Amino acid sequence: MKKEILKKESAKKKKREESINGKGEKIKKAIKEEVKKRRDEKLESEEEKAQESAEVSIEHINSATGNAKVDVLLQYLQAKMPKNTPTEWFTFLETIEKVGRTKRIIEKMNSKDEYHVDVEIKLDSNGSTIEKIVVYLKNKVTTELKTFNLKNGKQQNGNTHNVEDEEEAKKHQTGKFLAIDCEMVGTKTADGRLLSELARVSIVNFYGKVVMDKYVKPKNKVYDYRTWVSGIKPKHLQGAASFAQVQAEVKSLIVDKTLVGHDIKHDLKSLHLKHSLELIRDTSRYHHFRKHANNKTPGLKKLALLELGLKVQAGEHDSVDDALITMLLFRKVKPEWDLLVKKKARVKVKRVERAVG
Repeated sequence: MKKEILKKESAKKKKREESINGKGEKIKKAIKEEVKKRRDEKLESEEEKAQESAEVSIEHINSATGNAKVDVLLQYLQAKMPKNTPTEWFTFLETIEKVGRTKRIIEKMNSKDEYHVDVEIKLDSNGSTIEKIVVYLKNKVTTELKTFNLKNGKQQNGNTHNVEDEEEAKKHQTGKFLAIDCEMVGTKTADGRLLSELARVSIVNFYGKVVMDKYVKPKNKVYDYRTWVSGIKPKHLQGAASFAQVQAEVKSLIVDKTLVGHDIKHDLKSLHLKHSLELIRDTSRYHHFRKHANNKTPGLKKLALLELGLKVQAGEHDSVDDALITMLLFRKVKPEWDLLVKKKARVKVKRVERAVG
């Protein structure tokens, strides 16, 4: 009798577990289907936008007016501007930012509909590079003419103020954000130990301008230049700077800077340097990028292809290109990353306040 009761209870328990598991599987399945549905809808929306952008022509830009003209220009440039190399990507971003400034000027100056707005746009023969964009705002009552140069949004009455040299100088400044990448070679010590030593370090700024690119003479004898992956050849290290010299230059350069890198711990280790964790942005650790590798460390080559559409590192690596790609990846997610950093900082402050309170 007791065995039968236990048997019945066991059967009921098993049935309940099967029911719970079944419901759990149904819920999981429903969630997966919903995620897939939303992903498909997002892809369809992006494809529709891409199709709309692809159909935009220079004629559409010229026929539009005011804000609409700038909106159409943005669509055109996003679809037509080449983005096949890191350099082309930086040119694209710079152009989009310039057009964005133009749009903000129009919105600010014409918030009360006091002005007639016109935008003069001149593209090169390929239709992919902006040669000139000027915003004209003419007061409807006084006929006063205000002219703005796209390049910096500064106002000059009656004529345009060209500050191309000023803008170019700004791009070449070190700035707050730096991306770094290093290349290594195999060396052998006098007692036969095999090491990896720094042979090249490249640093670029937020705008993709090279701030530093130096070859480094290893302390020990090189037995493997690893040219197939590092791009380093014997000629590159002839007359190269000493490790101590390059290390000192890098250390001075990155003080108080936000340092961007891909798996950056290896770069810092090769330089025997440390940097504040609060000032490090490691693209190999950022959650948005790790999803491409099942939450593992994604390769830079994979991220470049999936996030930027760039095919890189087919042969020898180039530390400048790798630093440029790393900066592009960072810039793509910078707004979200900034919010995450601020959120973590607030949480840290609250913990400290609770601890001392």
